[in-house]
Amino acid sequence: MLERQILIGLVAGGSVLALVAWGRHGYAERDKLAADAQQICATAQSDYAPAKETAGVTCRKAIAELARFKVETNAASAEILAGAMADATTRNTKAAEQARQAADAARAAAQHMEAVDAAVEDDRVGRAWFDALNRAGGLRDKAER
Repeated sequence: MLERQILIGLVAGGSVLALVAWGRHGYAERDKLAADAQQICATAQSDYAPAKETAGVTCRKAIAELARFKVETNAASAEILAGAMADATTRNTKAAEQARQAADAARAAAQHMEAVDAAVEDDRVGRAWFDALNRAGGLRDKAER
């Protein structure tokens, strides 16, 4: 019978020790969570448990404000980038059109120069030949200015 009481005492003592260890683990987890919450709130420039409010309310508001700011900033950045890309596309399209027009004009001037050069008689050139030469060289006629 004494052995039974000793055994019951050991089991009861072991149970108490297990409960104490479990409780300490719970307190350690709670303290770690509170420290993590305080660190997160400090990052958001807020306090986790201010004196006159429920813990976490001010911090939650600060984090929500930061999230809203991030969304608005990303949206504004995307809008600016889209505008810049549209601008670049417009400029590139205009530059390509100008390059095409310049190539067409150079081709036409070269063809005109060949025609005028073929029409030269007696190796004497006149005003039309010089006009064609100037046009082929990229100079404009006074009337086009």
